[in-house]
Amino acid sequence: MKEYKFNFFLVDGQAVVDSEQIKILKNGGFLKELKTKGWFIIVSALIIYRIQQSIFSEDFDSPMDYVGFGLRLVVILIIVALVFYYSLRFNWKNTIKINDIESIIVEEDEIETELTILTSNKREKLLEFRTLENQSSNFIEALQKRNSRIVIKNR
Repeated sequence: MKEYKFNFFLVDGQAVVDSEQIKILKNGGFLKELKTKGWFIIVSALIIYRIQQSIFSEDFDSPMDYVGFGLRLVVILIIVALVFYYSLRFNWKNTIKINDIESIIVEEDEIETELTILTSNKREKLLEFRTLENQSSNFIEALQKRNSRIVIKNR
């Protein structure tokens, strides 16, 4: 039996739909992610460095030193919580099983159409299509042929 694959072009890559899964191939990959989210890594590294420097220097002479250390520790805990939240909430894998998809939220704009795919374990994946190419409707049809339980919601 021959397996059919359909290619759909995204704004920043392409999505390949076969009989069981969606593979998302992004242009740029890790380097593009680092450029867009690099500020977060730099700020986190600086705060961690300052906390480490405070711990090993043992210059807690005044109460304000303890307050400053505590505030930096709270910021680090918030950053760690955000990293875990986003890593567990959003589906960073570029392969999604079609049977795991519960719903698709469609947001249309003049230039782009954004599809947010929600899976059964409440993870999200955002795909951006160009509106003029009209590939988003074909993509949704291809998914609904393989999984009829998918709910389409428009915003």
